Amino acid sequence: MKNERKFLIAHPDEKTRTHIAEQLKRLQGDDCQFSMAIDGRETLFKIQNAPPHVAIIEGALPGRSGQMVAEWLVSDERFNQVAAIVLAAPVENSTLIDHIVSKRIQFVESLDDTAAFDKAVVRALDFSRHGDKEEFFMRFFAPGDLLMKQGEKGDKCFLVLKGRLKAVRQVDGAESILGYIEKGEFVGEMSHINGEARIADVLAAETTQAIEIPYDRLDQVLFRNPIWARALMKSLSRRLKLATSE
Repeated sequence: MKNERKFLIAHPDEKTRTHIAEQLKRLQGDDCQFSMAIDGRETLFKIQNAPPHVAIIEGALPGRSGQMVAEWLVSDERFNQVAAIVLAAPVENSTLIDHIVSKRIQFVESLDDTAAFDKAVVRALDFSRHGDKEEFFMRFFAPGDLLMKQGEKGDKCFLVLKGRLKAVRQVDGAESILGYIEKGEFVGEMSHINGEARIADVLAAETTQAIEIPYDRLDQVLFRNPIWARALMKSLSRRLKLATSE
């Protein structure tokens, strides 16, 4: 599965474009690919000819505003996996509202708000990559994002590649942290093994990248990937040790 992340940075100022690229490298590592645009016309041309995973667009972009680019983007089904972050104040717009809710289109008022920018990037990448037609999916989670809900019937599990998750159980209105899921560990597989509902909420404790594997593909994926099978056994063994030590 390819793990490259393609970004289009559309901003008229060269220093700002460089700053945004540095922010993305800080957040996502060196395996990012960048293309640049200085106005609305060039932005549309580059999206059409080399669609990125995420387009980061200045709100007051010359030729066509960031909002106008976003509206064009959601109107063309050829690019329905391209997400966009508009560097401007949020606007109420019936054309974009559903896409704002889905996190496909996001607004960030200032690049100085690093936390807001980072969260927008993570969620935009998650929107873009979750549409991949593969046996499993790369997912991106911002701190606090919910992966699993206590009491629900499970249909997928996750293998953590980067970051950290936490399992939280709700009992009589009180919240108890059961533990953390670290890099290289599985979470959510027990519902597949025992057929029971989730016993806890699982949330991102920090910015996290994980592989989502649907239950109907899990057995085949583990058979093809012995390293992942060992990771699953390691996760189960760790939880058993924690349970017996309590």
